[in-house]
Amino acid sequence: MHNDILTPLIERSISFLQDDLNINVITDKIEVIHTAKIDLKKNTAMIGTGGSIQVLITIGYDDNLLEKIVLAFLEGEEPVEAEKEELYESVSCEFVNIIVGNALHNPVDETTLSMSL
Repeated sequence: MHNDILTPLIERSISFLQDDLNINVITDKIEVIHTAKIDLKKNTAMIGTGGSIQVLITIGYDDNLLEKIVLAFLEGEEPVEAEKEELYESVSCEFVNIIVGNALHNPVDETTLSMSL
């Protein structure tokens, strides 16, 4: 079941970066690991799903990637310095929202997954 959820998320993340935002993805070789402890990046957005599948999905960004995503969302326009932190947080959440909304269906019973930020 993990692959039913992770594979579409990974594939849509890569295609969204490349096709929608024109950000080059260096590698599409992804390794899924299981760990008892998760170290979150400074720039991390989370979204939870409800219904018969309840998971918490997190995407962490390094500073360079998040900056490229923000510039792509702003169509190359530089963000106002005073609004930068709030804008980066908003864009990181919207990225996760788009990825999850585009990629996930409920493989257990084909019902719609509800999401909460």
